[in-house]
Amino acid sequence: MRFEYICNSCKHIWVAREGVPNHCPNCSISGKIEKTGNYLQPTACVKCKKEWYPKSKKPKECPFCRTPNWEDEKVKQRKAIFLDRDGTIIYDYQYMCSMNQVKFLPGALNGLKKFQELGFMVFIVVEQTSRKGEYYTEKKIIEINDHITKRLLVDFGILVHESHIYNKSGTNVINHLLKKYNLKAKDCWVVGDEDSNIDLAKNTKCKGLKIGKETAFKTLWQGALHIAKKVGA
Repeated sequence: MRFEYICNSCKHIWVAREGVPNHCPNCSISGKIEKTGNYLQPTACVKCKKEWYPKSKKPKECPFCRTPNWEDEKVKQRKAIFLDRDGTIIYDYQYMCSMNQVKFLPGALNGLKKFQELGFMVFIVVEQTSRKGEYYTEKKIIEINDHITKRLLVDFGILVHESHIYNKSGTNVINHLLKKYNLKAKDCWVVGDEDSNIDLAKNTKCKGLKIGKETAFKTLWQGALHIAKKVGA
């Protein structure tokens, strides 16, 4: 994955590999460079498996093996992880009043990176009804989700494709994402620290995995290793 950077001195924007460059390629000033939050994902041929970074136009054939329909969705297998947030990725507070309270659980970042290495698309799905109170409005949940997804991308190179909230049942949300991204439920997992997450997996015909202190998988990292074994990685 490559990231977009901006020089806060001359405002030059460019794309480079992960790791903040030492200096701006335009004005040569150092110390004033940061990620914009935008990224460029590599694409791959389903036949020869070689990856490259596409330009503005999608090529009609693979530039390496010249295979047409190199990105045929019927051939390329797509899979996803639908993650609960509080108690799964970050510490679970009864009320979260500040973004400063967002702290990743031990093993969460390694688990997310493992899912990314395994080729899973990552989605965050949060139940609103379990977070009642003036400090946990729908607006607040969206703000926290946006903060987490941007921080994961900018600071750790972890891409969360989308984040959603739901009331009472997340079945409609997951079914929508399955259809939108041409995903098969049997290739997807719902992971969280609540029994409701496992119920959600059953209701959407996805696989389910409960993690937490009272389970065999204490952290998201341990859960990711278990899923890796299940998918034969």
